[in-house]
Amino acid sequence: MTDDPEATLKKAEEFALSALRSDPNDQMMRAQLGYTLKDLAGAYLRQGRSARAQQAMDDAEATFTEVLIANPLDASALNGLGNLRAMRGDPDGAIDYYERATNVEPEYTFAWYDYALSLDAKYERSGRKDFATLQKLAGVVVKVLELQTADGQIQRLPDAALKYIFKLKDQILGEVERVKAAH
Repeated sequence: MTDDPEATLKKAEEFALSALRSDPNDQMMRAQLGYTLKDLAGAYLRQGRSARAQQAMDDAEATFTEVLIANPLDASALNGLGNLRAMRGDPDGAIDYYERATNVEPEYTFAWYDYALSLDAKYERSGRKDFATLQKLAGVVVKVLELQTADGQIQRLPDAALKYIFKLKDQILGEVERVKAAH
């Protein structure tokens, strides 16, 4: 195993491409390729290689779009496109995709989590003044926590993500109560 995330992601990309050559209609593998390309873009961004990151994001977007052409209700591809919008600094675009993904698959924990992150980004951009976004964020955070405590839940968030959601819940729900009390 290598400690180089880029090398690991490149191997994952090669594997997915090889699998797609064997079965070009495997949309789950195509979606996985989209996520691998998205993760590769993130690695390039962290390294300051913005041109390569943009190309990887464009490739990921094209890949997720191919999945949606085959199945317009593929929640994973919708979530992946939301992730790309978030990476590009477009929380409104991301929110649209996350709403669509969670409508298609209401138990999709990772889409709900990503939805919460983008709502939080939108709320922060508003200078913490957009009460409608705050209320929506509160509801989404509660949904994430409900999914995490549901019996038989198989999509468990990593500990750091769960810790962030608990912190966000306390902050957001307190803020909702303060705003309601002020009105």
